[in-house]
Amino acid sequence: MTFTGPLARPFEGLSLLLAASSSFQDAVRASDATEALQKIHYPYAIDEIIGTPDARPFAIITDDDSCSWNVDKNGIQRGSLLLTFEFLVESETVDNFVAFLNTVGAILEEMRALANTPTGGGGFYWNLRGYEKFTTPAICQREDFPNIIFYGATFVVFWES
Repeated sequence: MTFTGPLARPFEGLSLLLAASSSFQDAVRASDATEALQKIHYPYAIDEIIGTPDARPFAIITDDDSCSWNVDKNGIQRGSLLLTFEFLVESETVDNFVAFLNTVGAILEEMRALANTPTGGGGFYWNLRGYEKFTTPAICQREDFPNIIFYGATFVVFWES
């Protein structure tokens, strides 16, 4: 998959930034950023993935009408995307919920720290300008897959090129 246009490149930028987070790599049991990219889906996770309990944890990057995208007269692009985390629940306890919150918080903070810094390959990580909660972190269950219970949370991430 090649991200070439101005509407596609933000998906690539966010996925590369997310995959570079060591906390995300740990959460998805990836040995490196390249392997972590396999646990990032866009614009949604297909039912074959959603309906497979061991497919989680993963992240989904998507866009909807609540997100923005614009270009100013100088060609600077700005916008937002939605970033969802889904982590399988082994048992519903306060400790597991707090662990989910801590992990997601660490991922977001690592992404913020890496934003617009050198990648080591001659480029720079995506310019994440900030993030805010879109949906409250909570225990989730889909009607069409009742045997799979997971923690989920969605954030709006803001970017600028």
